[in-house]
Amino acid sequence: MAVQADHYVICMLPPAPGEVRRQMLIPQILGANGYTAGSASVDFQVSDLALEDSFFVFSMKAYEDRTGRKVDMNRSRVHNFTGNTARGKMLAMFLLR
Repeated sequence: MAVQADHYVICMLPPAPGEVRRQMLIPQILGANGYTAGSASVDFQVSDLALEDSFFVFSMKAYEDRTGRKVDMNRSRVHNFTGNTARGKMLAMFLLR
């Protein structure tokens, strides 16, 4: 059974996919790591920093600052993904209740 986080950050290495391909990649990346988007928000980014863990620490802090909600650091996880045309990391972010 797939798990639904509260928010996802997907960051892949360049080149950037087109919009249609991006919309196809999101559920593939989430599903391959045991997650489903459901009603969760998803930030999708393309960056040379996609493999840097510090990028995701910054993403969590930025999300907290933007929303005023605290991230549950014990439950949130970073996962690597590699596919035919996509390589990067995704963050499944869980919030404190």
